[in-house]
Amino acid sequence: MAAWQADLFMRNQLLAGYVNELSQAGAAEDVKSAFELRIKIGAVREMLAIWENWRKENGVYPDLIEEA
Repeated sequence: MAAWQADLFMRNQLLAGYVNELSQAGAAEDVKSAFELRIKIGAVREMLAIWENWRKENGVYPDLIEEA
């Protein structure tokens, strides 16, 4: 359960928050913030992909539906 809760937290708090901030930065034409947020989003997505692979290899919620 803890692995699932941590995964959801990272998706709903970190990733969704960064995506929302990126949308706002784009609307405000804040190029510097948008650049930094794209890096953060990429890092979180990469970390989630690594975590997903670990979960599947170790049978920890292997069928958890991932973000499209």
